[in-house]
Amino acid sequence: MIRAAIVGLGWWGKTIVEAVQGKTDKISFVAANTRTRAKAEDFCRDRKIDLRDDLDAILNDPKIDAVVYTTPHSQHEEHIRRAAQARKHVCVEKPFTLMAASARAAIDAVKKAGETMQQGWQKVKETQDPSREKLAIINQGITYEEYVKTLGAKAEAK
Repeated sequence: MIRAAIVGLGWWGKTIVEAVQGKTDKISFVAANTRTRAKAEDFCRDRKIDLRDDLDAILNDPKIDAVVYTTPHSQHEEHIRRAAQARKHVCVEKPFTLMAASARAAIDAVKKAGETMQQGWQKVKETQDPSREKLAIINQGITYEEYVKTLGAKAEAK
């Protein structure tokens, strides 16, 4: 079982936890961190998730295999790099990063650490023209193939 931490417990972070917690033997959220602790205390207590005061407490915990980030998009590159350096698998919501250079830096950090990364999609059933998605990625300076290869990797527990 993947022992994961959720970072960011706003509406979407709570939705992700609710989707899997206690419903699968593949992943369990064991820790959390969020900007507004008071808003998450009851939620975490009810689901037996250890609410931590800072990100370092999660990244330095050898019992945590992966980190799921539902944080502001401008923080994704830093968060991904820090998780990779801490030897954690990473899942981050879209958009992956805001700039191509940030995406490359994050991807390089994950590759260097030998960890895996996955990008989450909030609206899985939303219809979207894939050619528009490809064009947007190419315009950011990342080839679609690099994007799919790197972000589509399957996470495996350590």
